Amino acid sequence: MNDLGPKPACTPPLARPVRFDHHLRSTPTNVAWGLIPANLRPALTVNSGDVVRIDTVSQQGLTAGIDPVEFFGSAGIDANAVLDDVKAIYREVKREPGAGGHVLTGPLYVRGASPGDMLEVRILDVEFRVRYGVNNSGPGVGAAPELLTEPARKVIRIDEARAVALFSDKIELPLAPFMGIMAVAPAADVAPANSKPPGPYGGNMDMKVLTRGATLYLPVFQDGA
Repeated sequence: MNDLGPKPACTPPLARPVRFDHHLRSTPTNVAWGLIPANLRPALTVNSGDVVRIDTVSQQGLTAGIDPVEFFGSAGIDANAVLDDVKAIYREVKREPGAGGHVLTGPLYVRGASPGDMLEVRILDVEFRVRYGVNNSGPGVGAAPELLTEPARKVIRIDEARAVALFSDKIELPLAPFMGIMAVAPAADVAPANSKPPGPYGGNMDMKVLTRGATLYLPVFQDGA
């Protein structure tokens, strides 16, 4: 298989923190669950060239059908280590039947962006908000879709100081954090789009090269992108 990007390795710390103009938090009023809409009220309006710090959450722990505190607690994660955003989203945000599992922060409205333009997104940094992650496998999904007969969710601790994921006592994997899903608002004929498959608007691309230092170009279908 061709290598599509750099070897997995955690990027070194930045010499200084990234300065940002806006901070968009992943609160229940600022997220969409499972759908990429085209007509939501903007969670934030920015100018071209503004730097935005965007909080995000993983859908893992939200789609298991139980309270995320209970879900992560069964793996030894303290309740205080579960993001307040995740707790609030579980209580207050409803996922439409048939929608994807991803929780998306936004939308941002970029002043001056119009259909036919190209949006340039520069990823200045990717930071962890928690020190654990989830590997999700099961029938039809994940690493062994034909072997598993029931969901197999594994909570994996992160050693950020050593830049490794602690898969087990004998297995450590180098960290290479990237954003799995980024998108512009889809065209009217496909909006709202399910978050699971990617499309011309971006979406669930899962490309490891979309990490710190990368630039993503997406076509603009709606005013504000």
